[in-house]
Amino acid sequence: MRGAWIGCAALAAALHVLFFVVESVLFPGTPAIQERFEATTPEKVEAMRVLFLNQGFYNLFLAIGIFAGIGLAVRGTSERAQVAGRTIVTYSCLVMVGAGIVLLLTTGKAAGAVVQAAPPGLALLFGWLHARAEPAQD
Repeated sequence: MRGAWIGCAALAAALHVLFFVVESVLFPGTPAIQERFEATTPEKVEAMRVLFLNQGFYNLFLAIGIFAGIGLAVRGTSERAQVAGRTIVTYSCLVMVGAGIVLLLTTGKAAGAVVQAAPPGLALLFGWLHARAEPAQD
């Protein structure tokens, strides 16, 4: 279960790095991406650019949290560091799942919500199963 937990969490983080690239790096200068997000006028592009810049960095910071958390959970030199790493990954995944639910409820776009929420949701499930399988430590 640990490998599935790490794999799903890393996939969620990688997808959020991709979201960052699309929203914060490519959107401002890529007409095809602008059209995909229905930014059809220069005014709309400018308004969305500011929002996407913020949103993209938000996604990047969540991804960094997951990668750092995985590093601590796997390579931490103490039980405290490993618990901190698992906690960071869990929190970041919960935020991603929550954002996916909000996306679904506000736009009705199930495909986008699944892409955003399924990998971190699976990471949460596998993390929970892994934690249940570990012997209790006193």
